[in-house]
Amino acid sequence: MTNEQPPANGLRAVETMRAFLAGTKELTSQEVPFDGGVAFHIQLEGPTPEAIARVFADTERFVIQFVFEDRVAPPRRFAVAELITRANFGLAVGNFELDLDSGLLRYKTGIDFSATPLTDLLIRNSLLSPMETIEDFAEAMFKVMDGEMEADEAYRLALATAAP
Repeated sequence: MTNEQPPANGLRAVETMRAFLAGTKELTSQEVPFDGGVAFHIQLEGPTPEAIARVFADTERFVIQFVFEDRVAPPRRFAVAELITRANFGLAVGNFELDLDSGLLRYKTGIDFSATPLTDLLIRNSLLSPMETIEDFAEAMFKVMDGEMEADEAYRLALATAAP
């Protein structure tokens, strides 16, 4: 990043995110600045106890990653990779991702808000849509992680039990 100040729209987006989180009593978060923006570490309940929302003020992008608590054990990583590949193929927004070296599993979505404000509604939708998708696939994901099911069978389970 250069020494230039981020665009005004990017700086406003950081303030909008702060205000959104301050006004949402169910969410607690911690701010962590990084070069070019601010990350908001948000505590959640459910299959992903943490979300990291990053506002890239310099490039006017908003990315949120929902982090699964447990790492995928090495013997299960390729089975989980198969499941997330199957799941990702049909998703309209966002994707599951797995670090094959560390076993870190998360769900990611993002938007480019250049030339338009990052609004409360965009933030809200960036939180809720992934949470619904994660809920649809969490049981199947955990069954594959635990070795109780293979990926193809777990995928069919997720589709059969997903919210309409």
